[in-house]
Amino acid sequence: MKHYSKIGFLHFVMAGIFSLFLFAACSSGVSSSSDGGSTSTSKVTITFVDESGNVLDTQEVYNYDYGPASVTFTYSKKGYICTFFDSTGKEVKSGLFTTTKDCKITVKFTPIKYKIKFARSRYEWRSVTGSFPEEITCVYDKEYELPENDLTCESSATMYKARGWTTNESDYNKKGEYKSGQKVKNLCSNDDSTFVLYPCFTNDDAYLLKFYTSDSDYSSGYISIYADKDEILSASQIPAASKKGYNFAGYYLYGDPEKKVIDFSTYIVTGEASFKPKFTLGTYTATFVTEHGTAPEPVTWTYSESSYDSDVCDLTTGSYVLTATGYNFDGWKDDSGYGKYTIDAHDDAEDLTLTAKWTPWTGYVEYDKNAPSGVNVQGRINSFKDTFYYDTAKKLTKSDFYANGYAFIGWNTKRDGSGSSYADEATFIWKGNVEKETVVLYAQWEKLQTSITVSVLSPSADPDSDIDLTYDASKKCFKAELSGATSFVWYIDGSVVPNETGATLSIYAFTPGVHSVMVTTEFDGKTYGVTLAVNVTQAE
Repeated sequence: MKHYSKIGFLHFVMAGIFSLFLFAACSSGVSSSSDGGSTSTSKVTITFVDESGNVLDTQEVYNYDYGPASVTFTYSKKGYICTFFDSTGKEVKSGLFTTTKDCKITVKFTPIKYKIKFARSRYEWRSVTGSFPEEITCVYDKEYELPENDLTCESSATMYKARGWTTNESDYNKKGEYKSGQKVKNLCSNDDSTFVLYPCFTNDDAYLLKFYTSDSDYSSGYISIYADKDEILSASQIPAASKKGYNFAGYYLYGDPEKKVIDFSTYIVTGEASFKPKFTLGTYTATFVTEHGTAPEPVTWTYSESSYDSDVCDLTTGSYVLTATGYNFDGWKDDSGYGKYTIDAHDDAEDLTLTAKWTPWTGYVEYDKNAPSGVNVQGRINSFKDTFYYDTAKKLTKSDFYANGYAFIGWNTKRDGSGSSYADEATFIWKGNVEKETVVLYAQWEKLQTSITVSVLSPSADPDSDIDLTYDASKKCFKAELSGATSFVWYIDGSVVPNETGATLSIYAFTPGVHSVMVTTEFDGKTYGVTLAVNVTQAE
């Protein structure tokens, strides 16, 4: 055994303590800096928990003595948007968060949303018809059912069977990896992304069913439909055959001597088969519609394969020629607007709705001055006739009749006013008994009161004017005189008095009050004019 002195043992103990100090310094992160100094680091732990406090993950972060580092959170969950909150409930952002001590971060989850879109493959060369399904907006972790691929694919009279959906555009002519009606979820994990599916059509592993388009033994045209074993065809898969003048009754199995029509709602596909169409003679009806008169009874006929002697009825004679007061019958027209003159059992192989065409009668309205005795009525409305159509409303032409000392009060169908009365510009409906009838409307007049007095406010007309303008109290009119002039224009308060071109203006053209009266004339290449100020009063 080796023995140490007390001094030697003390040296041994001190050397051990120094070694422990160096080890502790190294483990606390002391390191040399670039300028010859040293930098220390400290480790903190971030614990991620859900809203229930369950631990999701941890992340270790190292801080340096010159300040805490920004933390980029490493925790994420597929298909969800993560939002982070500190212990106070305040939201913190990844890349901006700092901490100098261990902490908990609460994570809240929002599922991402994505869309499933249905589109035609760019490589699809066949005819694809029908409406593509609407986009489906999906939420992560929720299940959705894919719609049926009920599109129709056809090429060269061959119908291709729908085979679900594919994500690969080039696989449009194969069986899709997604079936119609299949339940799917989580097709995308990124928010606001789109998952595109393309319809697939193929006749691989299917039986050929031939549907002939004609019942003739000499016709070879058919439509190809493919079906799987034990499949029952839907009504939309079975093509409808047509033949002029016949009703399609269905298909029977090719070679069946009884030609028994097959009920495809119960027919189970067991292999390839051919079908011929069956037809029955069509029966059709023509219905007659008219606004006037009495419509004929409907006509019914059965299709005739022969065009010889196939007339059903002549629409230009007998009861098919309608009459109605106020209208001329112009024949029948079909739904397309074309004239229809006969119904033919060979040519007409459909139900018809025939509408009567009518032209309303034309009538005229004539305006009569019906002048009071000894009175000259001016105006030009009596020089023409108004055209009216039977039972069609139209306004009467505005009257331009004017009679000195009388007021126009409207029209009447009788000269003495004992007939039907109409106001000026009233709505008039002509319903005569014969075409091109003329109705005479007689102007009705009311004599104006004579208890009106006039005083001239200005002492006289302009002494320099060549026109002499005076008021004749005995005749209740203003009088203009200019040697050689025969036509004058009258103004009251600056406005032209219509239909007054003579040398006099009746006082009955005025209303009570102060007015200006002006008269002008064109004569010998010059314009002349003069004005008076007058006061018109209604006598007691």
